[in-house]
Amino acid sequence: MSNIYQLKNELNHISKLKSELYDRRNKLAEKVYDLNKQYKQSKINHFDYSERFETLLGNRTIDRLEKQHRRNIESLNHRDQAVRNAIRRQELKKSAIVKTALLSVMVMLMLVVTVPFAIDPGITGFATSQSVGTTATANIIYYYALAESTDFNSGIDFGTLVHNTLNNNATVNYDNSGTSYALNLSTDSNTDISICVKANTDLKIHSSPSNIIGIGNMTFNASTTNTSTIPSFAARIEMNKSVYRNATHNLGAGNATFFRFWLSVPEDTIPGDYNNTAEFKTVRAGTDCA
Repeated sequence: MSNIYQLKNELNHISKLKSELYDRRNKLAEKVYDLNKQYKQSKINHFDYSERFETLLGNRTIDRLEKQHRRNIESLNHRDQAVRNAIRRQELKKSAIVKTALLSVMVMLMLVVTVPFAIDPGITGFATSQSVGTTATANIIYYYALAESTDFNSGIDFGTLVHNTLNNNATVNYDNSGTSYALNLSTDSNTDISICVKANTDLKIHSSPSNIIGIGNMTFNASTTNTSTIPSFAARIEMNKSVYRNATHNLGAGNATFFRFWLSVPEDTIPGDYNNTAEFKTVRAGTDCA
């Protein structure tokens, strides 16, 4: 039996105890009300009224009963809050805050990788006026969802290249003037994000992994603006396989980050189909990529 299951059972038990306390209090209040009504209508004399009243309250005052009721409810509220906090801690251990998308990058043969980016009874009183208090709590969960554009979902394809060429464009870098490589933040996200980029390795021939195109030959740039010149070639940076590079800061709900990619092919590159995996990690704005 999981800890969360046991904790939720405890919550149900606490809720049941609170309901029983309120029911007991309300029933007592109804009996006192009926007794007062009988006395007011002269259906019972003062002696009988006093005797029944003391028996009903167990020789305690209404004020004492009310204070005891509030202490009991307050104690259960504290237990309830402690259990809820414990449940949240358990759930956080199971939930992934960082969602990662893996996109395939290759030369000459496009490899498709489809990975989605990665949740009071009414007051019945004995006195003429009274108030009860309870604790209001809120657990705010940050939510965001990132979706690839169609071309991004199909992978980053550089097509067929030749030796000793520099800064070859990915196939849809300049599709209809703008780039078609985009990551879109959903409109219902409730936090800004940053997007971090890293490659898992150099570009390699799958059947002959010793033949590589060094990762420094692959560059990229990103922007929240998409035109024929932005993201710009001049501001491109090298892809890295050791640390994440920050591609965009403070992307807001309903907005997108646009990418362009370039690949240089060294002169001594052996012919073949080269590929690696580019990793796109999302973090809450203000959080380091590392």
